Amino acid sequence: MSPAPLVRPPAAPSRGARLAKQIALGAAAVLLIGAYLVYRWFFACGFANACAEAGLCATAGGMCVAASNADCRQAAVCRQKGYCAARDGKCVASDDQDCKQSDWCKQYGMCSLEDNDCIAVTDDDCKQSEKCQRDRQCVAKGGTCVM
Repeated sequence: MSPAPLVRPPAAPSRGARLAKQIALGAAAVLLIGAYLVYRWFFACGFANACAEAGLCATAGGMCVAASNADCRQAAVCRQKGYCAARDGKCVASDDQDCKQSDWCKQYGMCSLEDNDCIAVTDDDCKQSEKCQRDRQCVAKGGTCVM
């Protein structure tokens, strides 16, 4: 019988190699966590359509919310409907002037503030609107302009 060949156990990695591996794993973990947080902030709310359209730019409780008046003022909902103030996580109307400067005022006569909404309250709201000029709906009734 021939003697069994000698098998040497693999050499243990050097201390420097172990340290380099630990640093690489730690850096990878930090990068993954950072990428996740950037995704959650920028893509979940900050750069999402909900931010540009409805002012829902901040994250709270895992949901996109309007956290400040500045979130609402930059959003389309402010220009379109006069919803320029943040209340309870969403944009609402809070000022007659915001209603009067909105597209809805010019187009539909929704120029007066009532219960955090812009609606047609007076006939004057309706008379200046495109809806009145185009469709002859110039009388305020039930918050909208009618014939």
